[in-house]
Amino acid sequence: MSRLLIAFLIMNSCLLIAGCAAGRPEPMGRGTLLPPEPVSREPVDPVGLGLSWLTHKQASDGRWSSHDPANERVDGGYSGFDVGVTSLALLAYVNYGETHRSAMYPQFKDSVQRGVDWLLAQQELDSQEQGSGRFGAVARDRWIYNHALATWACAELLTMSYDERLRQPVAAAVELILRVQNADDGWRYGYGATTSDTSVTAFVIAALRAASTCAELGLVDLQKELVDGAMDRAAHWVRKQADRHSRYCYGAGLTSSSFGEPSVTPAPLPASTAAGLFAQSLARHNIRKSEHHRQALDLLDAQLPQWAPGADAAKAPNSVDLCYWYFGTFAQWIRGGEAHERWRRAVSAALLPTQIQVGPDSGSWDPIGRWGVVGGRVYATALSVMILEFP
Repeated sequence: MSRLLIAFLIMNSCLLIAGCAAGRPEPMGRGTLLPPEPVSREPVDPVGLGLSWLTHKQASDGRWSSHDPANERVDGGYSGFDVGVTSLALLAYVNYGETHRSAMYPQFKDSVQRGVDWLLAQQELDSQEQGSGRFGAVARDRWIYNHALATWACAELLTMSYDERLRQPVAAAVELILRVQNADDGWRYGYGATTSDTSVTAFVIAALRAASTCAELGLVDLQKELVDGAMDRAAHWVRKQADRHSRYCYGAGLTSSSFGEPSVTPAPLPASTAAGLFAQSLARHNIRKSEHHRQALDLLDAQLPQWAPGADAAKAPNSVDLCYWYFGTFAQWIRGGEAHERWRRAVSAALLPTQIQVGPDSGSWDPIGRWGVVGGRVYATALSVMILEFP
């Protein structure tokens, strides 16, 4: 396969964003044919500063932690999500064009290498176990978030680096995802769940899209048709979660998440609408042409991101919800045009002035708002960086 064709296939996966966003000196995003030349200096753009903070925050064993008891007051976070936040951190580096094989900044290359090494050590590969291929331990019913994010990160890294070590882990992780797809075609918590939700399903679809690209490039021993079929069925399930006004709910009959706080309701939510659009666009369901999708995108346009910590989520659902902002940024980026520019200006106005500028947490974001209490400062910083990496 020619390198030009490989580059074309990579560019069309729609997952990694060109590294030129947020003022990076050289665009080294997905599709670049030549590796960046290493430099010794520290980056000075907001995205690079966020990645530098992640590098300094990385534990000696290679992980990033969702909960740091020594800094609980300022970092927040629940225990049990180290696999998930490590995966988000790796995705933030990869979106910037940095991998463990090729990087502009040597310190980032080392961080990705140690993060990958730690993540691979967390995968269960015992073929006799139901959870074979699972990243992370089963902690109550929340392992699926960790697993989906780890699968996504490893598949993106495999596409970017061609690292042979990642082939079998990605294949095994995807096979587990396919085995635990629910009867309604979505995903939620645990094995054989009776209901699905848009949040989990959106992250799983992101993992499957990245894995589908790996299969298309011949990097994993997976049947692309099976991966794409599962993704397509899941996207159809997501579409059914919308009401006649194109507003998406968390999931039919679901009244709360397993975390207890913040609560979610079966009523339509902006974050669920954004997740629905994100999932369907990754499944190659064109969100720019149908009237339904246009209405849903207009709903996001009416709820632009704003940094309003402490705001009542029921009255201001657009305030400091990084998942909503990430999904919405992706959807509006796909849409393009003036709506994308309005969203981009709003999310930049929310994130750029609130990045910490001084002290040991310089470059990071405070873990406030929806889900910051769960993921902690690493989650908040990695996802903020990923949002700013969109052009």
